[in-house]
Amino acid sequence: MVIASLKELWACISASKRFGGYFAVMALVFVLALVGAMLYAIDSNGLHGEPAKQLADGWTYLQDDEPRPLGTLPVTLGTPEESIILRHALTSEMEDSDDVLAFHASYAAIRVWADDTLVYTSPEGEEHVPTSVWHFIPMEKCRDAETITIELTHYFSNGSFQLDAPYLDTTSAIQHTLIEQNSLVITFCAICILLTFGLFICGAVLYRWRSGAHLQLLALATFVALSGLWVLLDAKILNIFGGNLALTYFLNYAAFLLLPVSFLLYIRFVASEGQRILTALIWVALANAVLSMLICLSGIATIGATLFSIHALIILSMLAAIWTFLRNKAWRRGSDLRFTFFGMLLISACVLVSLVFFYLRGFNTSSASALYPLGLSLLFIFMAVDALTVFGRFWRQKDIAERYRRLAMEDSMTGMNNRNAFQLHWSAMLEQPPEALAIIVFDVDNLKQINDQCGHQAGDSAISTCAQQIRLVFEGAGSCYRTGGDEFEVFIEGRQIDRIPALLDRFSKALNTRWDHSLPSDGVSYGWAAASFGDDNPLTEVALVRLRAEADQSLYRLKQARKGPEEESIN
Repeated sequence: MVIASLKELWACISASKRFGGYFAVMALVFVLALVGAMLYAIDSNGLHGEPAKQLADGWTYLQDDEPRPLGTLPVTLGTPEESIILRHALTSEMEDSDDVLAFHASYAAIRVWADDTLVYTSPEGEEHVPTSVWHFIPMEKCRDAETITIELTHYFSNGSFQLDAPYLDTTSAIQHTLIEQNSLVITFCAICILLTFGLFICGAVLYRWRSGAHLQLLALATFVALSGLWVLLDAKILNIFGGNLALTYFLNYAAFLLLPVSFLLYIRFVASEGQRILTALIWVALANAVLSMLICLSGIATIGATLFSIHALIILSMLAAIWTFLRNKAWRRGSDLRFTFFGMLLISACVLVSLVFFYLRGFNTSSASALYPLGLSLLFIFMAVDALTVFGRFWRQKDIAERYRRLAMEDSMTGMNNRNAFQLHWSAMLEQPPEALAIIVFDVDNLKQINDQCGHQAGDSAISTCAQQIRLVFEGAGSCYRTGGDEFEVFIEGRQIDRIPALLDRFSKALNTRWDHSLPSDGVSYGWAAASFGDDNPLTEVALVRLRAEADQSLYRLKQARKGPEEESIN
């Protein structure tokens, strides 16, 4: 339904030659609005307020059952232990407030005590805990307590804990601060949505034009959409609003698993060589995605244990894409994939650096994930440039093809459909017969006398006047054709046949007001015939020829009626 609506919208836009002018004026209005906003700037404080307060000082950690100061957070604490215990003294203001303690944990389970009372625990089982999670502990649960204790347990023993400074403030202040911190991620996701929508529209238009290039645009749109979804979910920004944490986690992982698939599909559609290798990698990536999800859901292994396979596939995908581009000589000037090739080199560098950070820093995704949005942004921007270049060239080729089609199907003097178009319509009716059909034929009276006595320019003018009135009256009801020098035919189908007498009367009156009565001609003669078709009376070539002959006979009778007795005796 959506694609069909987009097709209709695009058809309306394409049919209007003045749309470019309308669009330019609308764009000018928005430019003037922006100028007005800058000239008459009005500042508003809004609901921003101050950033949320952080509880960065006063923390200690237990080592050999002895409390040791941590200093000012954030810090990286090196320890071979899988667990670490943090403590902070509570003041009366902290206990009696409605604030929330927001603590960030990475690849770790968390438990929180108010003195000896357990007030918060993260979901059990590492398959339920994303790589980077914000945990929110209401301070009202810590009333009458003297100390808050936090135990962090790593799911992967990496020899260190990355401890960020927690926030201690109202819910709205913390939410605003975290959203502001992730503004680039949100902007990136919004850009991905806009690019996806634009690429899908371009793909739908190319599909309507029966171009195979729509497949690469749709694959690119899928890759961009998955990129935006993965970056947004990986930032865990949605976690601050609560909800199903596992849903965010598994959707994030699913998008990450499918990124190589959509990327390889795009490369396969745009490259002319290396199809077998790309197809094999696509199926391997799909199988890995399905198998990884099944392994995680069955409890055989955690998502973290399956990361190596997807990282290996990402590297293989990059290498295969670069190899394919080299074989297709995509780096050369004028190539359809030149910008994509350079984007591939950039994203490959970003991916390799990110993976090095990821494994060397013990699954510390804060460093590893930072380069992904940058690399992905550069890559699909370059890919979009190449895709839009191909789209633009196809658009120009379509214009050229449309020009030649008009030359082949359109009569240059009258602007009506010519005999080629008439024959195509004739064949189409034989393939898909209408239930009822009428054929109207027209002929300029005494054209030879007009040419002999007034010149061929006057004859051409008479033909053009006839054609203009036929189009004016009949184009809304049927299909109009110029089939010869002064001969015209109109096909009318279905219920529109009932309008023919009224339309012919309207045609006669309109022609009479515009006809040059100084010409040696009474105007234009016409005749018509109609018939219904069905199982008992199928529409065949013979039936069409017979119906057309009946229309000719009707026209001939009108011509004879218009001739005077003297002219008839001469004939």
